[in-house]
Amino acid sequence: MDLRLKTLVFFTGLTIVISIIVMGLSASIFLDNYSTLETRTIHDYSLVIEKNIGNEQNNLEMTVADWGAWDDTYRFVSLGDPDFIRNNFMPETFENLHLNFIIITNSSGGIVYQQGFGFANNTFTPARPDLVAEVSRNTSPLHAALTTGRLSGILNLPGGAVLLATYPVLRSDYSGPQAGMVIMGRYIDDTEKKRLAVVENSEIFVVPVGQSSLSPALLEDLTGSGGSQTVIRYPGSDIIEEDILVRDISGNNSMVLEHQMSRTIYQQGRNTVLSFIFILLGIVLILGIFLIWLLDVLVLRRLSRINKEIEGMNVQGGGAVRITDSGNDEISRLVDALNRMFDQKELSQAELIESEKRFRECTEQLPVIFVELDPGGRPTYANNAAQTLLGISRKGDGETLTFFDRIAPGDRERARQDLTRPLQDGQSLSGIEYTLLRPDGGRFHAILSFTPIIYQGTRIGTRITAGDISDRKQMEDALLLINKKMNLLNQITRHDVRNQLTALTGFLELSLENTRDPEVLRYLGIQLRAAMTIEHQITFTRDYQDIGVKVPQWQNVRETILTAISAFDPSLITLSGDLGNIEVYADGLFEKVFYNLVDNATRYGENVTCIRFTREMTPEGLVITCEDDGVGIPEEKKEGIFTRTFYSNTGFGLFLSREILAITGLSIRETGRFGQGARFEIIVPEGKYRLRDDGKNPVA
Repeated sequence: MDLRLKTLVFFTGLTIVISIIVMGLSASIFLDNYSTLETRTIHDYSLVIEKNIGNEQNNLEMTVADWGAWDDTYRFVSLGDPDFIRNNFMPETFENLHLNFIIITNSSGGIVYQQGFGFANNTFTPARPDLVAEVSRNTSPLHAALTTGRLSGILNLPGGAVLLATYPVLRSDYSGPQAGMVIMGRYIDDTEKKRLAVVENSEIFVVPVGQSSLSPALLEDLTGSGGSQTVIRYPGSDIIEEDILVRDISGNNSMVLEHQMSRTIYQQGRNTVLSFIFILLGIVLILGIFLIWLLDVLVLRRLSRINKEIEGMNVQGGGAVRITDSGNDEISRLVDALNRMFDQKELSQAELIESEKRFRECTEQLPVIFVELDPGGRPTYANNAAQTLLGISRKGDGETLTFFDRIAPGDRERARQDLTRPLQDGQSLSGIEYTLLRPDGGRFHAILSFTPIIYQGTRIGTRITAGDISDRKQMEDALLLINKKMNLLNQITRHDVRNQLTALTGFLELSLENTRDPEVLRYLGIQLRAAMTIEHQITFTRDYQDIGVKVPQWQNVRETILTAISAFDPSLITLSGDLGNIEVYADGLFEKVFYNLVDNATRYGENVTCIRFTREMTPEGLVITCEDDGVGIPEEKKEGIFTRTFYSNTGFGLFLSREILAITGLSIRETGRFGQGARFEIIVPEGKYRLRDDGKNPVA
């Protein structure tokens, strides 16, 4: 993309940004004002509609009162005068009083006259069945008006709401007894809604609260105890609606007056704002075209000539790359900077070539295996040792096998997991033992290190170094064999010594039973205790004779703890759930460490009721914690309990626990508070633990 196109894109983007800013400001300032005016207008009109409904209700109350307190009506209800209907209830009566229906009942609620009227063709129609049924219903508020007297307001019916008023049938002097009730009213239909509406572009609806289209939140705001009894909302993009809570004929706030208007005011305001924006954009467009022309004349054409000169340069043959330009301005200084950059680039390339040459020469002389792999595990470079020991070609040309194919099958899955770490999180791994395969099928042991290859911030492969430790493994195997023979000798010697001790303690006990001399008894007691101490120490050597004999291995922490505590009360011990996905590289007697911790807590913790095993990640590495709620350990004794001297008869257990952990670089310390319980922390450094995923594959 050349500068002209970039300038055009920039100007287009700038125009869009300005448009967005102007539209945002207009929406937040001008359109908000129009919206406020629109809200105020619909609210004023709604108040007028509400007042009109109240006026219509008052007119109905006065009209029905004139007809209810009249001797002729009283006589009609009491005696059934047929001339009353013919002389009074003519179409003109309904039309002049603007009534849709008149219903007259007797004192028991039975209807003696009912008539409807339609204004569409000014003719009589039957009163609506739902209205007649409501009058006849015993639980209707209209039926209750026979005893309560006057009643007026909006009544919701299945066929639609009606506005009505009632009055008892009395004599003209308002004397009784009440002969019945007169009901007059109007249907709140489309004709009545248009008559009540204030302006032509508005529409009203009267619906029960339960049938309103309001959301639960708006309905709560409208009808709640702290509600405003009026809500303004926008059911459509071109409609504004105000909902007002109104009382029904029983005086309950059960009806909603929905007043809708078209958003003429807001739309006019929006059109005004859009006209303003278009005018402003036109000004910006004209100004931008002028600036682009000016930029093209002063800068872009000159840069275009320089670009053509660079494209026409012949950079082959190793000749120096130079750009010529005249002038003393920013562009000429840019040309000078480019020339210096080209010079530095040529120098850097020469240094890089020399550095890579030295690196390759160094790796070729290394006695250890040096291999570089791509993300798929295929070799891309191998030094002389790798070619000799693993049969990998120098540049990996024609290689069909991955590096994992050069690892013994039992170690391949672990190697795949270890190799993912440098590629995924950029971490290096070192000191990991694997069994590798020679080209002839032979095997040898090696310690591998994994390092990510990073190019321009991206991990593009893995660099592996491997040292042959076959001689060391042979010495370790020889040492293990010697230890096994020593253990066998110890077992035989320990068996013979224990037999002699059994005889010795037996004779000492017999001597104690047959001797009455206090001085002799004291000496015999000392001898018996010494023999028992020797017995205890021999038992101890039996339990810990395998320290360092077996090769350390990866052990699941949760399973190891469960095995160690199987001899104790399980109700005392709890394990955190995240211990199950941790493996630790430790000596074969790793289980004895947890056994000693629980055994010491139950023996010397004094009223221990809970022992907890947890783990956490710290800068030191993984920390496995064992804590109890016993008496704890005094501050001055915390370090002494791990030495050969012991505190509170704990023996050599904690001393040897530290020695077992130290074999693979682990350590232990006590950090509890005296009086609150003991807390032992086993610190597992980086590289000595790993996590397992759900498929039980080690991932770290």
